[in-house]
Amino acid sequence: MSVGTYEREPLNWRKARRSIGAGDCVEVAPANSEILVRDSKDPDGVALGYPAGAWRSFLGHAKQGYFDAAKL
Repeated sequence: MSVGTYEREPLNWRKARRSIGAGDCVEVAPANSEILVRDSKDPDGVALGYPAGAWRSFLGHAKQGYFDAAKL
């Protein structure tokens, strides 16, 4: 994982489709071989970068319910 501010190149930031608009969201964007994650309330702040493979693994586990509170 890398942490930093990225050059303001045109990135395709996206929020989750199920975001309810209450302001407590994260946004993600692909950048080179990483997936960047940032707080939607602070778009000029720090972004975390995860390797694309690790991000895909995280999403797969989340879709399977691996992180559901009842399973923790």
